[in-house]
Amino acid sequence: MPPWIKGYLRAGAWVCADLAWKPEFNTARMFLHLPLSRFNTGYCLPSDQ
Repeated sequence: MPPWIKGYLRAGAWVCADLAWKPEFNTARMFLHLPLSRFNTGYCLPSDQ
């Protein structure tokens, strides 16, 4: 799993659908949902940075 997806999941995101494979681009699409009410602030940078 790519690091950016792991980061979203650790922050509280949901995977909302199955992957959609795009053979013409050799990529997959994934819909992630991260409502602010679920956002895990433990992964935020301190405000002084």
